[in-house]
Amino acid sequence: LFRNGIWNCIYYGTVFELDKYTVPIDNRVLDALRTIVVGTAVGIFATCFNCPFDVVKSRFQSQLPGAQKYHGTFATLAAIAREEGVAA
Repeated sequence: LFRNGIWNCIYYGTVFELDKYTVPIDNRVLDALRTIVVGTAVGIFATCFNCPFDVVKSRFQSQLPGAQKYHGTFATLAAIAREEGVAA
């Protein structure tokens, strides 16, 4: 839930906020190109905040039954940062 909620909040919140500050373009091709560029840039930005939670999800899914190392989202984030560094 965290990973989807964070990505959606950042992506849609930023796209709609940026839309307030853009000047309308009469050319349909240029308007579509701007939409693609802004959507891609904001998607990359949102993924930067989403990625740590995706790593946690992957760690939860890869645990074998009975050998659970990770418990809880934020505790897992802290454990990964402590043991493997922030870049993990």
